[in-house]
Amino acid sequence: MYLRPGNLLRDFVVEKQAIDTSKIGRLERYFLPTGKVLTGVLYEASQDERFILKKGLMLVTPAQGAEYLNVEIRQIVGEINPEALSQATRAVNILQNKAFQVLGKNGNARQYGNHRASAPGEPPAPNTGNLRRNWRKQVLAEQHLNGLRITCRIKSDMPYSEYLEKGTSRMAPRPYKERIRVGAHPEISALYGSL
Repeated sequence: MYLRPGNLLRDFVVEKQAIDTSKIGRLERYFLPTGKVLTGVLYEASQDERFILKKGLMLVTPAQGAEYLNVEIRQIVGEINPEALSQATRAVNILQNKAFQVLGKNGNARQYGNHRASAPGEPPAPNTGNLRRNWRKQVLAEQHLNGLRITCRIKSDMPYSEYLEKGTSRMAPRPYKERIRVGAHPEISALYGSL
């Protein structure tokens, strides 16, 4: 759509995309204002000039407008990156707290003295508590395009953790990793959705 010449300048609000989990577990995308506004106008122009921006009193070409937008985007990303990195520590703590919850429930299978074992398919029930307590928190940040790709994870130091997760030839799996991820996801999404 092209507007006729003489139309007034318009304000274009720069928004950032946010992703959150709905009540039924689906990812929902929505946009939040950044407080940044660009002023511009669409006008009847030649084939190679469809959009102009007004920066101060100077009209710019489409190529200059694209560069101006790139500068604005880099500035916004530069403001968000440090905040996202600082939230990563909180995200790892959320994962660890969820691991404590998932691995802290008694099982529903056989009783061995004071320990009630977990049934196949359930998360492992605590016996000594070592699996529940021994987690290494990791935050990895790598440069990706103009921003950062941040990975938050926890890793068990217990050598038998993978045997419990995947099972062995003599024991059915007691999966727990996906329950930790799913349980922590809404809280971590809300944490990053506020950026």
